[in-house]
Amino acid sequence: MNKASTSVSPYGKSVKVVLLAYLIIAVVQGLSEFGYVFIQMDKKDVFLSDLSFILWETLSVTSTTRYVVLLLCVVCTLMWQYKCYNIVRDANRYAISTIPEATLVFWFVPPFSFYIPYRTISEIYMGSDATDYSSDYLKLDSVPLRYKLWWALYLISFVFFPIRWEFSKEYSDGDWVLARYNMIGTAIWVACGSIFYLIVDDLTRRVSRFESVRKTQGRT
Repeated sequence: MNKASTSVSPYGKSVKVVLLAYLIIAVVQGLSEFGYVFIQMDKKDVFLSDLSFILWETLSVTSTTRYVVLLLCVVCTLMWQYKCYNIVRDANRYAISTIPEATLVFWFVPPFSFYIPYRTISEIYMGSDATDYSSDYLKLDSVPLRYKLWWALYLISFVFFPIRWEFSKEYSDGDWVLARYNMIGTAIWVACGSIFYLIVDDLTRRVSRFESVRKTQGRT
């Protein structure tokens, strides 16, 4: 393995490992919550009562673990993005004007957080396969559909999760309704994370190859 390929690959691998762990935990938590609330609707069966206890313990553990792993996932993703963006920006200074540090901050600053992160990831994709370094060559509408689908699901999840509480309040069996909404939210989040997993893998390979070619040509 050459030196160029190792500069980005560890960052990409760390994101994929932590993200995969997060997705597994999210699925287990979602199923545990759904099963627990469903069983609570009929406590007469002794076996179901025992299963309910197991599901509750699983839910408790995964709820805490999920947030810890999510934090690790955020940190790893930001480090990976910073590394990739730096490499691409060094080669395309006139086409990519945003400084790498700013792209990290924009994830957490509305309304920039609704678009800038997507633009950043798209710029990494376009910039890692650039042959023209003019200021207008980055046409973000030409990124693959999965990138757009990932960001659409990401935005939907942030709208869906807050309003699910309001929906559940309208019903007498609020816990059951909320559990069903949470399952839908988990499905959206898992789909979003799965697509992002593929994006991280794709961009890590592209940026590694791009950096390797540039070093071979003596252009860095």
